[in-house]
Amino acid sequence: MSKPINVYVIRHGKTIFNNYDRMQGWSDTPLLEESEVLARQLGKNLKTIDFDALYSSDSGRVYQTRDCILEGYGHALPMQADRRFREFFFGHFEGVPVVELWNKIAKHRGYENFEHLQKEVNMIDRLDWIHQFDNCGAESSAEFENRIVAGLDDALEDARKQGYENVMLVCHGAVCAQLFKLYAEGVWLNRSPENLSVSKLVCSEDSRIFEFVNNTQILNQL
Repeated sequence: MSKPINVYVIRHGKTIFNNYDRMQGWSDTPLLEESEVLARQLGKNLKTIDFDALYSSDSGRVYQTRDCILEGYGHALPMQADRRFREFFFGHFEGVPVVELWNKIAKHRGYENFEHLQKEVNMIDRLDWIHQFDNCGAESSAEFENRIVAGLDDALEDARKQGYENVMLVCHGAVCAQLFKLYAEGVWLNRSPENLSVSKLVCSEDSRIFEFVNNTQILNQL
């Protein structure tokens, strides 16, 4: 049996839309300058791990994050970008203020407001409500989950063929949260993981389980 593969799942750095609390799925805005600095610092702090490769989505903000992390890490890695690791597609609601959208959906679903909804329903379980509320092509939660799992399956197959043991996966908040729902028992999120947080997914041939999730201490360590 081959050795487990450690997948370090990293959410991209904070962007302009993140800063303004706007829905950001397939729409894309660049990282804030301070986020580029922090991504380089994260790369430096990850030097204690001997990484073999880096996988990512094909979004611009992820490319920026990936490149800054590798700059801090200090040497190049084999890289593969896969559109299946993109953020959830919010359809007509791309770029809409987060609170404005979720207040509408909350009231449509019988909740007082977004704050009330957040306390009752985790972020992954409510994604499908966007699909049902939108008539312009927002994807369904099933489509979202299926493409992420397929992308991870292929990345792990490639990693096993190459003999990799430690790899990065730089992606998005809802992608991280979807992976947590699948492979981190007992983790409940009412919002996206932190920007530049690190989560460790240990993948053997017959199991996938997170060792830790949403870790910001790696970024903040001196």
